[in-house]
Formats: sequence, C-alpha cells, structure tokens
Amino acid sequence: MTATGSVTLDEWWGQLRAAALVGTARRDVPPLPALGFASRDGATREELLLDAAALGDAVRRAGRVADPAPEPDDPGPAERLAVAPSGAVQILELLVTQGPVGGASRGVLAVHWFDTAAAAGRVVPPRLLPQVLDLATTSAVRRAARAVVGERGRWLAARNPDWSWVTDEGRAEQAVDRVSAIAALRDADADAGRALVEQTWATDGAQQRAAAVAAMIVGLGDADEPFLERCLDDRARSVREEACRLLDRLPGSARAARMADRLRPLLTTHGTLRKHLEVELPDDPDAAAVRDGLVDPGPGVSKRTRWLQQIVAGAPLEVWTQVTRTEPARILSMLRPDDALIVTGSLTSAAAGRHDLTWALALMRTRLLALLPADERERHLLTRVSAAQLGSLSTELAQAPRPWGPDLSRAVLAAVGSDKTTGHAVRALRDVLPTALHPSTLPAVEKAMHAAGDDTFLRTTLRDVLQFQSLHRSISEAFR
Repeated sequence: MTATGSVTLDEWWGQLRAAALVGTARRDVPPLPALGFASRDGATREELLLDAAALGDAVRRAGRVADPAPEPDDPGPAERLAVAPSGAVQILELLVTQGPVGGASRGVLAVHWFDTAAAAGRVVPPRLLPQVLDLATTSAVRRAARAVVGERGRWLAARNPDWSWVTDEGRAEQAVDRVSAIAALRDADADAGRALVEQTWATDGAQQRAAAVAAMIVGLGDADEPFLERCLDDRARSVREEACRLLDRLPGSARAARMADRLRPLLTTHGTLRKHLEVELPDDPDAAAVRDGLVDPGPGVSKRTRWLQQIVAGAPLEVWTQVTRTEPARILSMLRPDDALIVTGSLTSAAAGRHDLTWALALMRTRLLALLPADERERHLLTRVSAAQLGSLSTELAQAPRPWGPDLSRAVLAAVGSDKTTGHAVRALRDVLPTALHPSTLPAVEKAMHAAGDDTFLRTTLRDVLQFQSLHRSISEAFR
C-alpha cells in the first residue's frame, strides 16, 4: 500500500493489530491515516479500535483509498410552467418507453406532442426528461423538444455532454459572425478561408469546429481534402459528420474511393431480356468504415439501411454505370421498388452536390413531384396508381408530401393486395403509410387489415397506421 500520511497503510495496520493484541488499556489506538474519514467524537477507546479495524479491513480489501466525495450539485431550479396533463403524459411515456409505432412515425408523433405542449404552455414531467432527451436524435425532434423540456430539462442537460443540444442554441447564434466571415473569405480565397478555420481549431469547441467545417462548403475543392480527411479523426461526432458531408461532394477523394470499394459488391444485376438491379445491405462496418462515417445512427433507424445510404452518397456515381454498363435513367428503372426507396435520396444528394446533370435529369421526375401544386400532384399520382402496378410507384409515392389527399389514399388502399407487386410496395412504404394516408380513410384501413388474412406484414403495417392516427388524435385531445 502507498503512504497515506506519516506512515504507510500497512504500518498503521500493524500498529492497530498490536493495540488489539495487548488491549486498549495498555496501548493507545493509533490515529487514523489520511483515508478521508475522521474518528467519532466521544467514542471510547474500544469503539475507536473497532471503527478503525472495520475501516482498515475495507480499505485493504479494496486495494485503494476511497476517492473523496464530490461536492453536492446545486438543486434543480423551480419550474415556471405547468406539467402536461396526465393523459398527455401517459401518451408521451408510451412513446419514449415502448415505441408503439415505427421509428419514423415515432418521431412525427413526438414532434406533434412537443409542439402541442408548447402551444398549450406545458412542459415534460421531470421523471420523463432523461428518456425525452435520449429520444431527440434528429434536428426536427430536438427543435420541438427544446421548447418543452423546461427549466429542469435545461438544468439536467447541462450535466450530460450528449444533451448539449438543449443549450447550444444560444452559442450557435454567437458563432454566426465567425461562420459568415469564413464563408465570405472562402468565396474570395478558399485557401485563406481554410487557414482562418485552422487558426483557432485547437481552442474552438466542438460546435464551433463543426460550424466552421460546414462553412467550408463555399469554395469547396480538392485542395480541402487533406484537412477534411484529418477531421474524420476529430473527437467530436458533429465535426466528423460535417467533414463526411463535404467529402461526399468530392468524388475524386480517397474517401470516395473507399466508399466505391464498399458499394461495388452490393450491386448485382439479374436477368437477360429484362434486367433488374439488386442492392444489398452492407455488413457491420470495420474500423476504417466507422472512421468514414458508418456509425450507429441511433434508435428508430435501421443501421444497415442508413449505412447503405451513406455509402451511396459518398461513392462516385460512376460506380453505378460501371457495374450495370448502362445510363442513369435505365439504372433507376432497373431498381426494385424497395431498393429505389432507400437509395434515391442519396443518389439525388450526390448528383446535386457534384453538379452531375445527367444523373440530375434522370432523378428529376421523382424529386420535382413535391413542387407541383397539391391538386395537380394528386391528379398525377391518381393517374399513375390506376395505370401501373403499385410496386413500381413506391418511390414516387414516398417522395410526395404527406398526408396524401383522401382520393389518393383510397386509391392506394384499393391497390393493396390487388396486384403481384403489393408485397414489395408495402415493404417499401412501410414507414410512409402511417403519416401519408388521410385520416378519413381509417375505416378502409381497418377493413383492409381484417382482409389481410395470413399476410402478417401487411396486417402489421395497417395496424401501425391505425395506431399512429389514434395516437395523433389522442395527443391533440389530451391538451384541450
């Protein structure tokens, strides 16, 4: 044992044993060494001996001296606003502890709960704050949650770095001037702008570093790759994510080449007269892939689906044409509906970020659908649903703003189970249907669920639609 004062712990223990052997009447109990404890006031010599023996035995068994107790934390502040009504609290507890609907629908319901609570001037009850703060992993959920965590939530978030987003809003506003300065300098001289970022890199906080990297999108070029590659090793996840987003726009980078090597084995063409392109989900990432951004996306999100989307966004678009030996428009028509739903967004981001006109034109029909006026978009989709198999339309339907109108919702429900591609369509639209189907179609949803028979997946999907709509309505009613 190391020294704990004027004598070592072993020496003190020997003195204590000697006092016990000869008796406290003939030998004084040796004073306690520096163990962080004091002798009891008014204790007899025999009591002091027994106290010291118990303490010494515990320390010797532990093999180390106890750490000093931390200073007690300041108590949480009083809450200014009233807690949400009990009925609303029960729904929130269901959302954060049991996840009664799919991950995407769960986030939509959470935002609806938070926004409704904020409008009513209510806050989350203290006992649910840790679960709510853990649930908020997307910017939309965090924005809504920030308004209803209250004084207690802000106090609690300040004690956990993972919840720093609750109080980061004010600091983000303070960083606007610096980010603007970086962007302005990058516009005039990209190298000088990058040098400005590097000047204070060692002393900047994680949020400042992430914002600075994001500002480097102005004037982004191949000369920025070495710096962005170093950012992949930054200790802050937010910095690494911003670096990945910028490297996604550099198809000639080393990271893009690594992503290409990960994408090629996942693409397989099948068929002779009518070719199909199958896209497999990736396996668990190795250390190099984790460094390139393939990390756990958090609860409520399919890991492998998210990793595939990141690989597609980061790999050069030429990989797709090299594997299939055909042009982008043909490639998109070769995709299975559920695969198309997964990768179309990432392909669009890659085409836009790299200004690839050929891919942008091929992707434009689906992506521009959201820009049509609501009535015109509804007519277009209704015509498509009546003229084509549902399985071939899942990508277009998924990209359409939600909720769909009553007529389109009824047409989609009528098509479910009526053609051979419905299985693919339902799987592709699994996370879309709860938020897309119009509330007026709930009786038809329930009827279709009972008619699903042995199709467990379809029955479960339609049950989630009913559950989502029921909870959405219950949240609104709970705050009235």
